[in-house]
Amino acid sequence: MSIKSTEELQKVMRLLQDEKREDLAQYKAKVLNTSLEERRKQGVCWYPVQVVKQHIGPAERWILQVERSGQQENHAFQSGKLVSVFLNRSGRQDPA
Repeated sequence: MSIKSTEELQKVMRLLQDEKREDLAQYKAKVLNTSLEERRKQGVCWYPVQVVKQHIGPAERWILQVERSGQQENHAFQSGKLVSVFLNRSGRQDPA
């Protein structure tokens, strides 16, 4: 591989890392600045849920099966996507 090719690949890697950081920053801003109810309406949050089954799967990944309770809104979740799980022990509708 030539030096020019290596430099181009390094540049692409830096750009991909920048994009990943920006995506994460935008996600955090959206989550932190949006109420639980609004996230539910947007289809990016299931709340409340009931844990049905859990176990450790291949590659030591935590497999968690949940069921939605309450309203059954449309959602933007897809199989294999990462999710965040939170526990709301306070009983409030909007965990802060």
